Amino acid sequence: MLKGITFISVLLASSLLYSQDKKLDVLRQDQKIADVTVKHLYSAKDSSIIGAKFEHTSGAPIYVLQIQTVPQVFMWVDTTSRSNNGLAHALEHLLAGKGTTGRYVNLLRDMRLSISKAATIDDYNMYSFSSGSGVAAFYEQFHAWLNALYLSDFTDVEAQREFYHFGVSRDPGTSTPSLIEEGSVYDEMQTGVGTSDYYFGLNQRVFGPNNPFAFYNSGVPSEMRKVHAGDIRHFYQEHYRLGPTTGFVFVLDPNEDAIEFIKHISSELSRINHSSTQHDLEPDTPKYPTSPARDKIISLFPFPSESDSDRGDIRFGWSLPTTDSAVDIKFLQLLFRVLADGEKSLLYRSSVDSRTRNFDSGANQVEGSIFLQNSPHYPAAFVGFSGLPIKYLNVKHVDELRSQVVETMKKVASMKPGSKELAEFNRAAKSEALAWRRSQSVWIKNSPRFGENYQTDWKEYFEYLDINPAFVQSIGDESVWDGVDKRLGSPKNIWAEVIQRFRLLDMPYGTASVPSLSLFKREEVSRQERISDEL
Repeated sequence: MLKGITFISVLLASSLLYSQDKKLDVLRQDQKIADVTVKHLYSAKDSSIIGAKFEHTSGAPIYVLQIQTVPQVFMWVDTTSRSNNGLAHALEHLLAGKGTTGRYVNLLRDMRLSISKAATIDDYNMYSFSSGSGVAAFYEQFHAWLNALYLSDFTDVEAQREFYHFGVSRDPGTSTPSLIEEGSVYDEMQTGVGTSDYYFGLNQRVFGPNNPFAFYNSGVPSEMRKVHAGDIRHFYQEHYRLGPTTGFVFVLDPNEDAIEFIKHISSELSRINHSSTQHDLEPDTPKYPTSPARDKIISLFPFPSESDSDRGDIRFGWSLPTTDSAVDIKFLQLLFRVLADGEKSLLYRSSVDSRTRNFDSGANQVEGSIFLQNSPHYPAAFVGFSGLPIKYLNVKHVDELRSQVVETMKKVASMKPGSKELAEFNRAAKSEALAWRRSQSVWIKNSPRFGENYQTDWKEYFEYLDINPAFVQSIGDESVWDGVDKRLGSPKNIWAEVIQRFRLLDMPYGTASVPSLSLFKREEVSRQERISDEL
């Protein structure tokens, strides 16, 4: 009987060991698994390991997160461009649906009861999908997706027709033919043409004229009309190469064998890896070099509008000094949330709300944001006012509103310790921090729903976490939040330190979008002339 018990104990111990070997917590820093290297582990609040970062031999980052959900992945390819020609947008459409590889991806997705999304974002293209029929089907679809993205066989005819070309339209009543400009990508960008010029015009001043964030990656129609199929193909060959400018966020159920999963993924990536050299980006350098403008001249950007009664927007931006502190970044984000995010913010009450304002901005909304995509070490700060009538969209008013923003920043910096104003601001910041922390704790436990939406939160969040060099990192950013809580309890005006640290009393850059009926009419005349020339 004793031997039987011993034998069962050995079996149980072996089973437990095998179970443990499936988990991410057995991994060690710089451990090699197939063609990937372990870089970080991510821990939950109870210290259990629920995620990991790997690096493929090509340099591609791979994030694996274990959440109770169907297997899914968010994939991206940097499509760095220094023009508004929309080549990245063309590939978003083509690779996910054209050629034999693209059509097969769509067919397989439907057969496996799965869902997918593709989009052009800032300086990269994203592709995501969730498998509706388990891990085996996920592997099958991931194989097909890699073929579609990195071994695409779309034709020049497909490229030109999907992007921009002249076509024939017939009147439904008379069947009379007429020539039109068309293309799925081009038609998409015709909606709201020119309304984003002020946004990228400001980015150009904040980041520099050659920084990719200063250009509209999705395309501007006037430049898109000059593109040929050969340009699209050359852009594809230049950018769709596995490496540091490509990446993956995988989500896997905790009951699945995580080690076998990463081995399978590694094998698939090595299959399509043709890179002979690796170009690593230093963690504390910007993704792209910046050269902020020296002058602070306000620029107005007209956009075609059928009515001058349409509304425009105003945007301000600061190019900020570098930081190595995740706590400083959190405080910067909290400052702009309390200062300029929504109806409870300081700038809303002082410049938007007719019941409380001391300056009429003309806007109906205000929004603040901290841009970290060029690197968490190189943040940029923005404040935007939206919904302004045309009478407010002039250089004089934009300059007055800019002064109002800086004056509000000065008031925050000059709040005296123990004052009612500082106590009120701190209460708002503490409330914002508590709500944000709670929301984040829920967010990290729920399925990202890749394939259902276009959200890029997890990619950006993992890149933010990379500011921390520790091997094991809290997925909930607990130590940073604890640091925030501690500093929020200080009797000093901690916001004065944040404002001084990031030079927020400097005059920001400013731009505005202005509706223009005359520009709309000129655009229509130009369109008719292009059609006449083509005829």
